[in-house]
Amino acid sequence: MARQHDALVNFSAGEISPQLRGRVDIDAYRSAAQTMRNFQPLQYGGARRRFGTEHVRAAMSSAYPCRLIPFVLAARIGFLVELAAATIRVLPTGDAAAPAYTPLTLWQGATPWPAAELRRVRFAQSGNFMVFVHPDYPPHALTRRTDTDWWFRPLVLDAPPSANLSTGLALSANLSIPAGLGNQTATATSATFLQGDVGRFIERGTSLARIVNVTSATTATVDVVVDFAGSSGNWFISGQPRTGISINPLFSGGMRVGETVEVVAVAPAFRGFNGGTVLGDLLYIHDGIIRLTSWASDTTMHGVVLREPSSGGNTSAFSLRQQIFGGQYPNGVIIRGFPASVAFVDQRMVFGGSRDMPNALIGSAAGDVLDFAITGRPDDGYNWNVEGATAIQHLVADNDLLALTGDAEYAASGSDLSAITGDDIRIRPQTTEGSGDAPPVKVARDNVFVQRSGKTVHALGFDMSIQGYDTTDLTLLAEHITGPGIVEIAWQRKPVPTLYCLRSDGLLACLTLDRVQRVTAWWIWETDGVVESVASVPDGDRDAVWLIVRRQIGGAGQSCIERVESTYRPRMQAGPTVYYEAPEATGFMLDCARRVDRGASAPTVPFTITTHLPGRTLQVVADGFYLGEFTADGAGQITIGTPGYQFVYGLGYTSTLAPMPPEIPSAAGAGMGHSAQAVEAVVKIHKSLGGAINGAPLTWPDEDAIPQGRPLASDLGIADRHIGDFLRSGDVPAQGLQGWEQAEPLVTITQAEPLPLHVLAVSVKQGASGG
Repeated sequence: MARQHDALVNFSAGEISPQLRGRVDIDAYRSAAQTMRNFQPLQYGGARRRFGTEHVRAAMSSAYPCRLIPFVLAARIGFLVELAAATIRVLPTGDAAAPAYTPLTLWQGATPWPAAELRRVRFAQSGNFMVFVHPDYPPHALTRRTDTDWWFRPLVLDAPPSANLSTGLALSANLSIPAGLGNQTATATSATFLQGDVGRFIERGTSLARIVNVTSATTATVDVVVDFAGSSGNWFISGQPRTGISINPLFSGGMRVGETVEVVAVAPAFRGFNGGTVLGDLLYIHDGIIRLTSWASDTTMHGVVLREPSSGGNTSAFSLRQQIFGGQYPNGVIIRGFPASVAFVDQRMVFGGSRDMPNALIGSAAGDVLDFAITGRPDDGYNWNVEGATAIQHLVADNDLLALTGDAEYAASGSDLSAITGDDIRIRPQTTEGSGDAPPVKVARDNVFVQRSGKTVHALGFDMSIQGYDTTDLTLLAEHITGPGIVEIAWQRKPVPTLYCLRSDGLLACLTLDRVQRVTAWWIWETDGVVESVASVPDGDRDAVWLIVRRQIGGAGQSCIERVESTYRPRMQAGPTVYYEAPEATGFMLDCARRVDRGASAPTVPFTITTHLPGRTLQVVADGFYLGEFTADGAGQITIGTPGYQFVYGLGYTSTLAPMPPEIPSAAGAGMGHSAQAVEAVVKIHKSLGGAINGAPLTWPDEDAIPQGRPLASDLGIADRHIGDFLRSGDVPAQGLQGWEQAEPLVTITQAEPLPLHVLAVSVKQGASGG
């Protein structure tokens, strides 16, 4: 005899992997969905049809993906920064974003980044100051002075980061050192060696020799440490010149900051720039710094004072350092890379990851983010290596400075867990997931990042039980959700805590995440087009989500900047304001949509609306009531035959929600593999209209008052009805239930009309056979 079993699904586990169909023993199975498309699970349970988007303006280009970056000024105020090929512009948000759909650009400027490199640009913000980095381009800074006055320019540092680096011997292509260890004679075909080179190192590949004696400009005795036999590549010289120097002011300003001075060496020590000295090399003397700007001879150079020496200008105690980032010969050839990551932490700006120093943490002076002078004093700049690490991908400011590399995660702090200083650091390996290219985001106390495969999303947070950081795989139960990989992520805190993960195929894998309520629920955002970028910006008491979506409009691909819209945001002040109350359950249920206000009184009909979507089939809503579908002509026009005050038109989308196939216990034990019969299914909904279950319209027992299950404007007098009058809450019996196999869901809920549908739970009373 069949037995009965009740199943209740609240969808708080979101869509889980098809590979978990056999894991009916885990709690998430009983709260999960097999399909959750365009239904957003909420932090308190249930799933609501996602809101649509409002078309605000065109992106700067439709030929390639542009990128959106949030510029957050305060807890409730933000701007959008849009990057395109060699261009940056700042856009307003909130109601100022699209006044009467007249695009407003606050500011626009030029950048060095081509279209193909936009995703590799990293950024960090401190107040009105945002720094952008890219491993192949100099850092740049964006500064807000007022809402309409912005600066964007190369980042000019008071004292740039520097280190004792190897420099190329560009004039010594014919330099040779015989095979073998110990004393050897290095020979060059042109003038290469200087008396001040004694004690310095010659490098080629992994081979190494110390210069013992310089006999002429073309020959030197060297002590070979690593054999040069079979070595190849360019020649380099490293180490400090051995000579005394003097600093002589050239003008009446003396050695004050910004003044030009002459640097004179006792013994020849300075090569021409193409011979191993680079524009911008820094001379540290006492506690002063001089940037070398021109070469006069092998004993004389000129420079500019960056920091005034406190003990005069004659000394043998000096250090010639090379700029870590950039550096160039007079012909403009850049010889070093630039930082790949940046963060603001403990009143410092910190760079990480470059071509020449991929695992270095390079910090500014405390309280002065433009001063990277390294003197060994605690409050000055620092340069520390994350030993054993691969290239740093991202820097994250947390209780510690977190360095995310390609194969592991590290936490850096002072030795007593205080701030890092110029003479104190403690670097501890944490986890070994490795980070991908997508910049991480802060989610409550965690730092969410995409693992190096691009297909799993992890939350990195401090764990008191281990006194260190640990990761949680947020995609463990939904490994399928990230598809071909994640390229960008954004976090929306309010009204629903949601992580938006942009997949490389243009879909959004979204995660409702609330650790307090134990909700980790994935779902998929689908739209008629391809999402190219996503960003979240504070907007009053919520976070507004912005998208760039490439859509087919007028027979061509167009990239549109759109705002996810959960309210109607009325613009008309006069007229029957009841239509503009924007009840919470409504909002835009159309994509790439726009509003049209017809004035304080309903106009005569028919009338024409000129849309921005020529050639597309549109759904139209009048004062919250669905009018039906209209096809825009080549000029984008549609003709409306129903009176109304406010109209919304846009592209429709379908929302689909199906629970996992339920487990039905039988007399023999588990029900896996057995067929079953549904006795009754009930869908509990909240403030909803329309929709269908298993293809049959979702209807109420007292359906007489509502034509066809949802109000059409043509079915009733709009002038005396409000959409809120028809929002229904309660239990709705499902229709069209059949017997089913264990591999198939019992209930599939859909909504294809621009009306709200909020499913709190699905309850099924089921019968199962014993064989």
